[in-house]
This record gives sequence, C-alpha cells and structure tokens, in this order.
Amino acid sequence: MRRFRLCLLLLLSLVVQLAVAQSRPAAMQVTLGNAAVELSGPWKFHTGDNLAWAQPDFDDSGWTEMDLTPPPGTADATLGSSGYLPGWTDRGFAGYSGYAWYRLTINVEGADDPLALKMPDNADDAYQVYVDGRQIGTFGKFTSHGVTAYSTLPRAFRLQTALRRGRLTIAIRMWMDSATPFTRPDAGGLHEPPVLGHASAIAAQIRLDWDEVAHGVGSGFLEMLILLLALRGYD
Repeated sequence: MRRFRLCLLLLLSLVVQLAVAQSRPAAMQVTLGNAAVELSGPWKFHTGDNLAWAQPDFDDSGWTEMDLTPPPGTADATLGSSGYLPGWTDRGFAGYSGYAWYRLTINVEGADDPLALKMPDNADDAYQVYVDGRQIGTFGKFTSHGVTAYSTLPRAFRLQTALRRGRLTIAIRMWMDSATPFTRPDAGGLHEPPVLGHASAIAAQIRLDWDEVAHGVGSGFLEMLILLLALRGYD
C-alpha cells in the first residue's frame, strides 16, 4: 500500500509539472547576426601627408602593413582599457610625430541599413576620416596653420547613404603632437581598430562608451572629493 501511495504521489507531481510547462508560451528562437565588425586589417600605413592618399584609386601597395588586431591580454595601464594596441612609435616608427595615414579597402556584403564607422576611443592625437575620397568626420581642428588636438572621446561617423555594400576604401589622416611621446612610450595613431556596422548598432556602442566615460569621470570626482575631505580633516 505504501508503495502504491508513493507511486501515486510521483504520478500526480509529474502531471502537475507537465500542466505548468504546457501553460507557458513557446520561447522564440532568436539568432543575432554580426551588426558590427572590427576592422583589424591589416591596414596600409605611411608617414607624411598628402590628401591624394584619401582617394580609392591611389596605389598604396608600397606602404607598410599594420595589423590592428589587439594582442590577447593587452591593456592600457593608464586607462585600464582592454584590447589596447601600441602605437606607431612602438611598431617601427620610433621618434616620429606629425602626420601619418592609414588605408583599408573592404568589400561589404549584406548591409541594407545605413552604415557608420566607430573610431577608437584611444588615439593620438587628432584625425580626419575619409570613405571613397569623401571626408565623413573629423576629431580635432585642422587648419592651414596647424592642428589642435583634444583628449580622445567616443566618436562615430555615418557613411554616405549610397555606401551600403560593395568595395569601399577607408582612409584615416592622423596627426600626433611632438609632445605626446613624452607621455607614453608607445604613442602614435590608433590604439584600437575602428568598427564598421549598422548605424543603430554603432550608436548603441557609442552610448556604452559614453557611459564608461561618465563613470570614470564620476569615480575620479568622487575620489578627489574624498581626498579633499580627508585633507580638510587634518586642518
């Protein structure tokens, strides 16, 4: 009799669990595609400056190749960010400051929505971005009298509406101040790969980057406030 009751209880338990499972709505299968891609290259790199280098038909076959794939486990000791790349002064161009260019030709497939290019949050020091010879964005102030650089912040630029698929040439005109190598031994150019993707996905990444900036500023302000209060306690 005890065995019968035990079996009956187990059977009732299974019936209840089955009823609960059937009452739940079926889960939707969601497959997320790659909405954004890191452009690690290898890129073509050349020191100097010539606006003709922005054109897609320019022959850069003689330029230096520069892979922008971050080495595993790398990080910026100053900013604490992961995926950090050493700059050009640590990659065969020691002591060089001024203008330099990066170029990359890509073939885009399957992009029906507008595209945008997210630039690295860490770069030395100012830049202009060209796609198929047309400037789409700038960070810093470029004039005939020189370049004014600012602290690098999250930036992204939309591509022309017609550029959604096919062959594209991205050219980045970089400029580094001569004083920057004194602040870090591996200065120069891009310290992360640019990211190409749907404009909506890139906008989401930019918002996340700004959240990190705000958190860092807030943390630094809080630490400074605590320090000031502590020093005031010694008065």
